[in-house]
Amino acid sequence: MRNHLFIGLGGQGGKSIAELRKVFAQRESDAKSLAERGVKWDFLYIDSSRDVSNNRTNWTHFGKSLK
Repeated sequence: MRNHLFIGLGGQGGKSIAELRKVFAQRESDAKSLAERGVKWDFLYIDSSRDVSNNRTNWTHFGKSLK
């Protein structure tokens, strides 16, 4: 399978998506290698509250925005 959609629902889902995006940022060379082989991925976060998405510390990695 070449296409992947990571779905986060609710507060914990948002935190999980943020942490997963940090892993992708940390392993940038691996992510680039996968992309070169045609593997694609995207993230979907759904929540009725903006608490998690507005918390900047969840969505940054070494000062870089992960949104």
